[in-house]
Amino acid sequence: MTQPVHVETFSPEEPTRPRDPRFRAMAVSGGLAVVLCTAAVLLPSPYVIESPGPTFNTIGEVDGQPLIQVEGTESYPPEGELDLTTVFVSGGPNGPVNVLQTFRAWADPHETVVPEQLVYPEGTTSSQVEEQNAVAMTSSQESAIAAALSHEGIDFTEELSVAGLATGSASEGLLREGDVLRAIDGEAIGNIGTLRSALREAGGAPVALSILRDGAPLDLSVTPKESPEGDFQLGILLASTFDFPFDVTIQLDNVGGPSAGTMFALGIIDTLTEGDLTGGRHFAGTGTIDS
Repeated sequence: MTQPVHVETFSPEEPTRPRDPRFRAMAVSGGLAVVLCTAAVLLPSPYVIESPGPTFNTIGEVDGQPLIQVEGTESYPPEGELDLTTVFVSGGPNGPVNVLQTFRAWADPHETVVPEQLVYPEGTTSSQVEEQNAVAMTSSQESAIAAALSHEGIDFTEELSVAGLATGSASEGLLREGDVLRAIDGEAIGNIGTLRSALREAGGAPVALSILRDGAPLDLSVTPKESPEGDFQLGILLASTFDFPFDVTIQLDNVGGPSAGTMFALGIIDTLTEGDLTGGRHFAGTGTIDS
């Protein structure tokens, strides 16, 4: 009986080719590029992103409470919706946005990308932003109440005081923060409109101001400066203090800024008058307002 015979064959071993050094360089370069690209898109961006925020019905309720509440006079529960719109701002003092978020916002038609320095002065902190927005919201609410009462022919008093002086102010060294403006050229200052009219009529000539400083009356003369727009100004920042004949409370938390004033005023008018300003329909809007 024959048996199969296993025969092994050998082939000469091929020499190992040396690894191309360019391969390692390319791998390192590729990995470094990935790391750099990842870091680049995650780096803080010098922009802020503005996007649509929530809306609030000024003649509706927030957390089960009327957004506008009137006490001390007759009011009428309105129907329909008068929404104030808000804008949500990402970036800046609120926490930086990265490059990837910025590119995504540029591609989104519902968002706007704005250089940070156009929105926030350098060095602005988040606490300063919150404080400024809160002050602007309070001021807009008071101005809205005043505007609504003016529209309805309801009397109230408004007192103007100096809240600060602009750089290079015409009133520097004359007026001080806290001074209450009582009259200009003999005419009682009932509101900011009276002050503006008197300055316009003076045409840049010195004006006589009657003020209260620390409760004591004082008369002084100020020469207004002409602005680039052609207006004559005292160069002061004004604060208004109102005395209304009844209470109007606007209940809206965690929203700041002045741009709800117009919708507040419309909501107050609708609450103070019979019938529905909206005709039962749905409106939304934005805009500042003065007294």
